[in-house]
Formats: sequence, C-alpha cells, structure tokens
Amino acid sequence: MKILLGLFLIVSFVSCSGSKSVKKNDNEIELSDASEFTEEVMSDDIIADEALANAGGAPIMIEETMGEANSVYTVQANETLMMIAFKIYGDYRKWKMLASWNQDKLSGDYKITEGMSLNYSAPAQEFVWQPEGNPYLIKRGDTLGTISTDTYGMSKYWKEIWQNNKALILDPNKIFAGFTIYTPNLDSRDVANI
Repeated sequence: MKILLGLFLIVSFVSCSGSKSVKKNDNEIELSDASEFTEEVMSDDIIADEALANAGGAPIMIEETMGEANSVYTVQANETLMMIAFKIYGDYRKWKMLASWNQDKLSGDYKITEGMSLNYSAPAQEFVWQPEGNPYLIKRGDTLGTISTDTYGMSKYWKEIWQNNKALILDPNKIFAGFTIYTPNLDSRDVANI
C-alpha cells in the first residue's frame, strides 16, 4: 500500500512539472516541454547549458577535441556565433569552440559585428548543406506550427518543415530567431505555398 501511495505521489509530482522558467538578464524566458510547438529564441542572447538541459534538450557537448584555430572567418551581416558554427561545422552547438578561440575579441559578451574576423579550426571535411524549398527567416515568437500556418495556411505541416531542415533543427521544439530555414514545396491538393 505504501509503495502504491509513493508511486502515485511521484507520478503526480512529475506530471505537474511540465514547464520551467529561467531568469536571464531580468527577462523571464519560458522553456516548456509540454507543448508541441514551443520555441527557444537565441538571437543575441545565449542561454546557458543548464537552461537547455532543464528544457528537455541535451546539454551542449563538444565531441571533438579543440585543435588550434588555423583559419579565419569574416562575419557577414546579421550572423551569430551559432549561425557561423552551423555554416562551418554543420552543428550550431559548436559556437562554444568559436567563442573560446576568439575570447580576446568577444570580451565575454558573445556579440559579433559585420566584418569582424574570427579564428576557427577548419574541419577535416567541408560541411555542405543544399536545402530545398523556399527560404523563411525565423522571427521572434515563431514556432514550426506558426511557420506552417504562415506558409501553407494550416499548422499540420510542421513535421514536413522539420524534416526538410533536420540539419539545422535538431529538436523541433527549439528554433532560433535569425536562422533561415526552408519550407518544402508540398505536392498535395489541400496545400498551396502562400
């Protein structure tokens, strides 16, 4: 009987803890794993690994050892360290490597400006991503569901958008403002790209 009561309390506690909040720079960011269409916006602000882990995402792990920075990347307009890491390595989570190689330039705030030169270690094999579909710039407040509604007139095609952008969207509940994704051209009678 005590075991059943204990299990009931544990299940009740776990089911009531669907969302978490993280405090960052006096702005409260809601991170929820209870909804199908949640977002995590990272444009200029970078949320700590703990926030990602608490939101149900995996902590950022750098699998390879950091070699010496042997190449230089020139920052383009409106880029972030995450976007640059994706362009170079195919993994936006490697922004930490870029930050560590450029500590003297970043001054701890991770802000970069157009024209800035960043040091990086060139990967053994160049990352090439050739997406198909129409470009869509993610805005603050967007989710895959709202992007589907904006593009196709209904939210049910969010999975197709995710599948088309899996290299860039590792978790469909986490998309980033400022990233450009590609909405696929769907061959269906009830779908028209708006």
